[in-house]
Amino acid sequence: MFFIVASLLIQGSHCRVSTQDIIKENLAKIQAWNKEGGSDTKFAPNQFVVYTEEETKRLLGIQEVEVNFSRVVDSKSDRELEQGPPPSFDWRWFGAVTTPRFSAVQSPFHEAAINTIESAYFRVSGTLAEFSALEVEQCSEDNPNTDLVAAFKYIAKNKRLGSVKGYGRPSKCAASSTENAMTDGLVSGYTNISAGDDNSLVNSMMRYPVLAAVRVSQKWTFYNSGVLNSADCEAGNPNHAVQIVAYTPTWYTVKNSWGPQWGEEGYMRLERGQGANPCGVLNYVVEPEVE
Repeated sequence: MFFIVASLLIQGSHCRVSTQDIIKENLAKIQAWNKEGGSDTKFAPNQFVVYTEEETKRLLGIQEVEVNFSRVVDSKSDRELEQGPPPSFDWRWFGAVTTPRFSAVQSPFHEAAINTIESAYFRVSGTLAEFSALEVEQCSEDNPNTDLVAAFKYIAKNKRLGSVKGYGRPSKCAASSTENAMTDGLVSGYTNISAGDDNSLVNSMMRYPVLAAVRVSQKWTFYNSGVLNSADCEAGNPNHAVQIVAYTPTWYTVKNSWGPQWGEEGYMRLERGQGANPCGVLNYVVEPEVE
């Protein structure tokens, strides 16, 4: 899928500079970023090195949106654990996170929401299923390209969601003719976590991995390892989304939707503590709820 979309993207680009020049420019940027001080973050060429920054944005569905939480009527900031959360925690320890995969849909908000729904479903059912983001994209009456919680609303309304394998890759909505894979509970509810509140986020993560809208730059594209700090990634209107699956005293671990070859096997670490809010990761956070 990645290579088909990428090929069409390149063919559709007018007056495109040579691939050699694009690679040269990207390598120069990577070299410059690796020379910057104040961080242990490492950048390296990967599958995106042959694309311009604008081509990469189109390929990955990166687009700035205004996230509106006005429909969220409850906040969980006051629901803290009696004994407090541990200093470090990782939902991968419990097999609650699906393997990172390259998104099959246009919206990164949508794919990150599905990742979060998969983990919440595991909590209620004990089954780690891979659900179809494509079903929501094709069948939702909301706009999953710009709505952070479109997947939750789709499940709440339709009381179903197919699996990646079961739904397949039809050319149009096929919900009525494919099997429902969400049979042991519906991950259809959501609430927002108080913006900028690390304590609320960590308390929420004792219940589920959470969904976060973030603002990414080209540095994300070539991220290879290490902890990305606020200086390397400023906050702003979100243009991407990730699933937060773990934390330590000094970083959050987020699951991306650019495949296991990207970053740290599909994951990235973002700076935590001392007021850090890299990429605005604390600004728009959603916790799932299960019926």
